[in-house]
Amino acid sequence: RPRHYIARALDPEKVKIDESGKATAIVQGKTEIKAVYYRGLNAKAQIYVPSLRIKPAVVTTMLANTEKQFNAYYDVYDGQGETKITPDAKWASSDESVAGVNKKGIVSAKEKGMANISVSYKGLPKTVSVIVESGLVVNCSADKANASVNENVAFTAYPEGGTAPYFYKWIGDDGLSGTNEIVEKAYLTTGT
Repeated sequence: RPRHYIARALDPEKVKIDESGKATAIVQGKTEIKAVYYRGLNAKAQIYVPSLRIKPAVVTTMLANTEKQFNAYYDVYDGQGETKITPDAKWASSDESVAGVNKKGIVSAKEKGMANISVSYKGLPKTVSVIVESGLVVNCSADKANASVNENVAFTAYPEGGTAPYFYKWIGDDGLSGTNEIVEKAYLTTGT
């Protein structure tokens, strides 16, 4: 039977519609399709393509024999925002000898190497890499996310592993420098 309507995507970067009218999502998010019938009638339909996110979302370096909480978030783009679904998702590691993960999303670093931590929920997969180091790992933080002009920002180094005592050397393109665990710098402009 011939088709008596024309369907088109209002945002063709998000959804593709074939000759039969079948819509296929290209990216995650919310979009609309419109069907125009042969007698001038038309209809619109909203399409929600859910997303899955892992936090931390970037390659994470961990020290052997430590643990870190990873979380999974699901969003159907219905205006309600994303939902934390960590314990309801299925977690897996590509190499349990390097890093394992339990059903609560806690990653256990075991030995030096790299493993991919994967999560799946309602058919959506997501993966992030974990690098396990056996030596010294240093994470840094600032005491302020935003600073006013001439306000001091304190930067702190948090070493794990290796052999204490630790020796510090801070070098930044913005003039930050120092040799202590905590250094401070006042900036001439506001920023984040």
